[in-house]
Amino acid sequence: MTWLTLSLLALGVFSAYDLLSRYLGVQSKNPRAFAAVYNTVVVLLCPLLLLIEPAKVPQITFPIFILTIVSFVVWGLFGRLEYFAHKHVEASTLTIILKLGPVITFLLSVFALGESLTLAKVVGLVAIVGANIFIIGIPTRKRLQQEKGLLYALIITVLLGI
Repeated sequence: MTWLTLSLLALGVFSAYDLLSRYLGVQSKNPRAFAAVYNTVVVLLCPLLLLIEPAKVPQITFPIFILTIVSFVVWGLFGRLEYFAHKHVEASTLTIILKLGPVITFLLSVFALGESLTLAKVVGLVAIVGANIFIIGIPTRKRLQQEKGLLYALIITVLLGI
């Protein structure tokens, strides 16, 4: 498969997942149950990926071990809060807010990994941040207290970016 095919497939799967999550989040009285079901299904399906793309198990060093533990904690927190965000924020708004995740990832990679910061990347960052400000405005403390869903959306965006 080419990178374009895989990218389009990922786009379709994530779009379907976002819409399904919104539907289940709104309809559910207990969003944690859906988070548990989703994460269980993911754990059961992940070994199937090895059939598609066999991987060599790398030498596990202490930094890799620590990063793995941190990743599990961050993903667990993300999974715990994700359905609350889907329940309280419209899917169209949440999709735009979640685009801040790659901005956070990119900024962390610039500072932590020394990746290059080019004009095109800065323009892209400004466009994403600008779109968020245009759609949701600048989140104030008062607004975050009033709109619980917006706070959940911003928290899961930061977790997703990390």
